[in-house]
Amino acid sequence: MKINAIALIISTVVGILSTRILFTFHDNMLGKSALFDTDMYVILLIGALIQYLVYYYLKKVIK
Repeated sequence: MKINAIALIISTVVGILSTRILFTFHDNMLGKSALFDTDMYVILLIGALIQYLVYYYLKKVIK
């Protein structure tokens, strides 16, 4: 149970940071904000996918 909690915390932090990096990259490259746009939903979806993949990987590795 402790391993799942650690993996969840780490994957959440990585997911938040990767989403923030994607937003910053998008804003700097296109010169516009991704607020309330289709781009925002795509960035959030990619961030959630990264979070899930990190969680899945950590569960496999930490065992």
